[in-house]
Amino acid sequence: MTHSTPRGRPRHYDRDTALDQITQVFWKHGFAATSLDMISEAAGMKRPSLYAAFGDKQAMFLLTQTRFAERLSKELSEILKQPAPPSIVLNTFFERLIEIYTGGTNQQTGCFVFSVGLIEATTEKDIGALIKQAYMNMQEDIEFALERAVASGQLQNHGNTTALSELLVALGHSLAIRARSGEEPTDLRKLAERTIKQLLTS
Repeated sequence: MTHSTPRGRPRHYDRDTALDQITQVFWKHGFAATSLDMISEAAGMKRPSLYAAFGDKQAMFLLTQTRFAERLSKELSEILKQPAPPSIVLNTFFERLIEIYTGGTNQQTGCFVFSVGLIEATTEKDIGALIKQAYMNMQEDIEFALERAVASGQLQNHGNTTALSELLVALGHSLAIRARSGEEPTDLRKLAERTIKQLLTS
């Protein structure tokens, strides 16, 4: 992926707010269907200011994907550290994922990284590497939480926490796809609850 280097900083703009707006445009329309005019309008910045602040369109996409992945990883990691039974922790974890995937108001957008970024991963190595790191981080955090539950006696008969964490990450991917396709949040929650119950009791 080729990126232009930001040369300066436009005046009178809030970086985080602008990036939030740019993220929403990419999230809804995807990289290819998002035009610079759409980005400019959403961010409230003219093209020269956008280029100066964030680089070209490819650089903006990678920046917003990286920023989203880092923030999501931090938030979900904190949920998994909760000192509660694994079923409660995991249900809270996936409830939050579903809120993000559906926009909180039945706006089915899926995951910005796993749904939107994945389309570009076959041609853009930076995006592919970002996605791989994102799901590896998620799996490691889940596995750590499961190992802690096993050690405390809250989770029994689950010696292979690696396999269990892999299945739970796969559940996250499935929820992202289903959300992007328009499945209702209530149905996604039921799927998550059933899957968690089955995995923890099998």
